[in-house]
Amino acid sequence: MEPTAEWSTNTLPEPLSPLDTPWTSDIVLDYEEESPKQRQKRKNYSDNEIEKTGMKRKKEQNEKRKLYWEKDSKTIDDCVKEFNELLKRRHDPATLIRDLNQYNNDELPCYARIQEASFRPRLWSKETEHFFRERIRDFNKRMRTDLRQSMLQAADDYIIKNNSDCEKLWKKACDKIIDRNNIPKLNNKVQQMKEKWAKKYRNYANM
Repeated sequence: MEPTAEWSTNTLPEPLSPLDTPWTSDIVLDYEEESPKQRQKRKNYSDNEIEKTGMKRKKEQNEKRKLYWEKDSKTIDDCVKEFNELLKRRHDPATLIRDLNQYNNDELPCYARIQEASFRPRLWSKETEHFFRERIRDFNKRMRTDLRQSMLQAADDYIIKNNSDCEKLWKKACDKIIDRNNIPKLNNKVQQMKEKWAKKYRNYANM
């Protein structure tokens, strides 16, 4: 007998086991649905973790801010101390300028002395003697005037240098401060120091 083209039941393959079933989009996995209690528990856990993380971060920020303030506080204190010393040195030249400006022409205060020049050659003519005497008197006046003007200029130069040193000191402290929010604290203390020495100057001027 010739074989037929039809499949017989004996030629069918054995059915696949569940493990051999191919993965297709038609297969739906049957997960157990999350209960409200489990959902709330998971939410509480997440909230606690977020809160712990936030508290940890806040603690780290506070510790960092405290460390910055300790360093900045030392910088501010050192700056104010040096600033006070500079203003202390500035006080005397400032009062000196006020004193010297009260004198006119060749007048000098009691703490300024200059030995007068003398010129006494043997002159037989009274007219000639008078001429040279006037010249030496003018010379001594110029010396006294130049002395006072020179000391005024010296005091003024010192104050200009002192102001420059104060400015450099302040800028250096500002650059060294870590937390920029602490710069106003530095400015307030510097301003207090300026007012302190300005008051001392006014008290001296009113004496």
